[in-house]
Amino acid sequence: MNRIVFCLCLTLVYLFAAGNSVTFAQSQSKTLKIGQPMPAFELQDFRGKTWSSDEFGSKKAVAVVFFGVECPLVKLYVPRLIEMGKKYGSEFQIIGINSNRHDSITEIASFSKLTGAKGPLLKDPANRIADAFGATRTPEVFLFDENQQLAYHGAIDDQYTYGQQRNQAETNYLADAVTAVLAGRRPKVQTTESDGCIIGRILTAQTAGTVTYANQVSRILNQHCVSCHRPGEVAPFSLTDFDEVVGWAEMIAEVVGEQRMPPWHANPRHGKFKNDTSLSEEEKQTLNAWVKNGAPLGDPQDLPEPPKFVEGWRIGIPDVVIPARKRPYQVPATGIVDYE
Repeated sequence: MNRIVFCLCLTLVYLFAAGNSVTFAQSQSKTLKIGQPMPAFELQDFRGKTWSSDEFGSKKAVAVVFFGVECPLVKLYVPRLIEMGKKYGSEFQIIGINSNRHDSITEIASFSKLTGAKGPLLKDPANRIADAFGATRTPEVFLFDENQQLAYHGAIDDQYTYGQQRNQAETNYLADAVTAVLAGRRPKVQTTESDGCIIGRILTAQTAGTVTYANQVSRILNQHCVSCHRPGEVAPFSLTDFDEVVGWAEMIAEVVGEQRMPPWHANPRHGKFKNDTSLSEEEKQTLNAWVKNGAPLGDPQDLPEPPKFVEGWRIGIPDVVIPARKRPYQVPATGIVDYE
């Protein structure tokens, strides 16, 4: 039962991956300041069409939203952004930019189809545009006025923040800012903290390091994470492949350092558990050293065999199964579901 409860908590934990700790990518570029011009860009969408920042000069308000296809917070906010696009009409433009090294063009196409996001969804190779903006997370918004000067930067609203979630937003930062900009006014709130997933930047692996994915990190992930972080399981993304793992490297360092992952909160004073997913201090230090060293692959021949998992009941067939309710539970499209 403990295992089931902790797995169900996994996705919610990732929704609140906010930024109090120092991460390795955030110091690489300076974030745009209010009043600064929009950095010029020319990027392709998932259909191969090239879009230029010059094309949006006639808009009174342009929101550049950095997104990731697997970030749970992004998925929650897509419907809200679509509603805003309809509400404000042709004077307002939303542009999505994906700077994650691990998000492919085909994945962005699938994201568009599944979420209904129809605006320009552009791929930022080598995260150059994210660096120019100083973007660090997804979703992170940069709102520009009719002169393409930054008017607001930060979160979409305050419904989902680190450590709490609300039934609805109390302050709609982006919507309020757009309303002000379209009316020719400065937004009352011009900057807020962006919560969400760290952008998976291109990292420069250091050859001098001894910690590699193939030798140590893959084994740690197989033991503590892959049971949930694999296709078909509850976690929002997979950690079974190096190309995917390296894109989440800095996010892994953050959630492990803040003890939000792996999700294990049982008090060790009350005994040992067979399904304990917690990391030792040595394992935490190994993961941290790997990220600081640029997340090197190492020798592929050192990779372990993929773990094998039992299908169905993992801790044995129960003596009795008691259904929670006779009919399926209807999950609301928005808002939160209270824990019971």
